[in-house]
Amino acid sequence: MTFVLSKMSGFSIEEKVHEFESKGFLEISNDIFLQEEENHSLLTQAQLDYYNLENDAYGECRARSYSRYIKYADSPDYILDNSNDYFQSKEYNYDDGGKVRQFNSINDSFLYNPLIQDILRFDTEFAFKTNIIDTSKDLIIGLHQVRYKATKERPS
Repeated sequence: MTFVLSKMSGFSIEEKVHEFESKGFLEISNDIFLQEEENHSLLTQAQLDYYNLENDAYGECRARSYSRYIKYADSPDYILDNSNDYFQSKEYNYDDGGKVRQFNSINDSFLYNPLIQDILRFDTEFAFKTNIIDTSKDLIIGLHQVRYKATKERPS
C-alpha cells in the first residue's frame, strides 16, 4: 500500500513547530484531530479495531499487531513495508531484546483510516520540521497496536 498524506485541515503544523520551539515542549490535545465531525466516527472505527487483535506470542496478557511504513527521502509517499519484523536491542528490552520478532500485521481498515494517516503525517512532518529526523535519509515508521488484558492474577 502506498499513500501520499493529504494536507490536514484545522491547524498548521508550522504553528505547532513554533509553539514547540518557543516553549520547549508541545501539548497536543486530541481535539486537534477531531475538528471535523467525520473524524469522530473514524476514531471509533480505529478504537474498535483493537478488539480484533490476536494474542502476542512474546508476552502474556497482551494482544498486538505491528506494521511499518517506509518513507524514502526523495519521495512524498509512505510505502507499507512487506515485512513486519521488529527488533529492539537488549539495552531497550531486557526480556525480548536482541532478537527479531514478528507480529501479525495491522488490519487494512486501520492502516487506511484517514484519521490514522493524518496523525502519522502530523508526527512525521513535525519531526522533520524540528530536525528531530534527518530528511535526507529514508525513514522507517513502526506502528504498534497493543492491548493489555491484565488481571489481578496476571498483571501486565
